[in-house]
Amino acid sequence: MEIIEVLEDRRAEFDAVVGTHIWGDVLQGWTWGEVQGGFGWQPHRFLLQEYGRMIGAVSVLRREVPLFGDLLYAPRGPVLDPAKRAQWRELSHKLRRRFPRAFAFICEPRLDEEGKRPPGFLRGRRRGLFQGIQPRIVAEIPLSGDTDRDFSRLHQKCRYNVRLAARRGVSARVGADPDRATFLRLLQITARRAGFGLRSPRFYSAVMQAFSDEGQGALLLAGRGEEDCAGAFVATLGRHAVHLYGASDDAARSNMTSYACQWAAITWATAQGAERYDMTGMAPTAGGTHRLSGLRRFKMQWGAVERRYIGPLDAPLRWPQYLLYRIAEPIAARISLWRTRFVARPAQ
Repeated sequence: MEIIEVLEDRRAEFDAVVGTHIWGDVLQGWTWGEVQGGFGWQPHRFLLQEYGRMIGAVSVLRREVPLFGDLLYAPRGPVLDPAKRAQWRELSHKLRRRFPRAFAFICEPRLDEEGKRPPGFLRGRRRGLFQGIQPRIVAEIPLSGDTDRDFSRLHQKCRYNVRLAARRGVSARVGADPDRATFLRLLQITARRAGFGLRSPRFYSAVMQAFSDEGQGALLLAGRGEEDCAGAFVATLGRHAVHLYGASDDAARSNMTSYACQWAAITWATAQGAERYDMTGMAPTAGGTHRLSGLRRFKMQWGAVERRYIGPLDAPLRWPQYLLYRIAEPIAARISLWRTRFVARPAQ
């Protein structure tokens, strides 16, 4: 297998491979790497060939970890057939040679939980509420390209709520640049209500700006009159779409505004040609007292199917540094989580 690092002049080719590949994902696209490049990571993109045939791609984010070396991370990647196990082993060997200071390659591919772990990879640490850096258990909606057909597949109560929102005067629209401030305010409200931490407003603004500039993302807002009560930011790449962020205020519940917003987001993704709509993380089981149970009930109403991924996989590239990192990283993560508790504050 040959791995070919590509630069900006081959951006469209790289995104075409990721966007059309069955194992592709928005987070493996060029734009996500560009965003992360502004927040401490250095993106590297590789096309993967075998016998002159393109077989996949991988977007690798690299950052220096003091005292350890370089950490490599592929969110929702690599974009490679999980059945081709020898290719996965060869990829890790190629990355070791390409990045001699790297001590570990961490990836979170769209590999099913039941699938075999690729050779040369260990099960990584399942972090936090979603059991990974990216959510391990997600709700995914298959899109047919026909919104009427997809609407008929929604749970009866979900269809009722979408229609109820319309009867109560709720409308949804694609937001413009000035509307991002409104969405960030809704995101702060949601974080305080649900008790989770946020990244900095600059990060969310960078994500929305980058994907919107490339025609790969849209901010959907819903409300009555001029008052927006719910919002969602959705990104697409070829056949893949992901609901990156969603938010609402307390008034959204009474008028089913979140339902109007979510249906508008699904409709927008369908219009972009997406064939799957990733609603991202949810609770591991139905019912119970898990803090994400309500989120699971909401997402599964939309004709979604549950996807359980294998979770983080680690390819140790330098064993002494890797083993020390596995010990130290959970401690650092707890400190980081403690710090994020102070982020979800009203915007100044």
